[in-house]
Amino acid sequence: MKTIYELNNEQRARLLLDLFPEMKPLIMEKMEQVAAYFLNNEEEMLEGWNNPVIMYHEWRSIVREVAKVVAKSKRGMLRNNRQFCLLAFLGFRGLYTIHCILAVAAQTENHKKFRAIALALFEVEECYEIVEVNNTDKNLKP
Repeated sequence: MKTIYELNNEQRARLLLDLFPEMKPLIMEKMEQVAAYFLNNEEEMLEGWNNPVIMYHEWRSIVREVAKVVAKSKRGMLRNNRQFCLLAFLGFRGLYTIHCILAVAAQTENHKKFRAIALALFEVEECYEIVEVNNTDKNLKP
């Protein structure tokens, strides 16, 4: 098995989904909800856009692409982790998919392990705070 540092984002997502298969429908639902909101409120999104890393029009293109893929292949993506990861992480789609995975992780109070592992896999610094707060053994450090 590869170390976490050797995994690409597609492999990280597949590992996450293998560990937490019950979360895939929530992730797919979030992908649909975020796309619908974004595409139905384009003017508002454009006015409030302040992401220095990716331009609004590039993000809109990715959102549209993912929305089409999910609409076309939802059934197969729900059934098969490999297909989900191949379709959801092709090219820049991975940025959007990771965004949605992390949104689900942030809103998931009942699945603290999912949240911690999702944050760790996708290298979000907040995961270390979560691990430290939930750590009962003072000798263990994240």
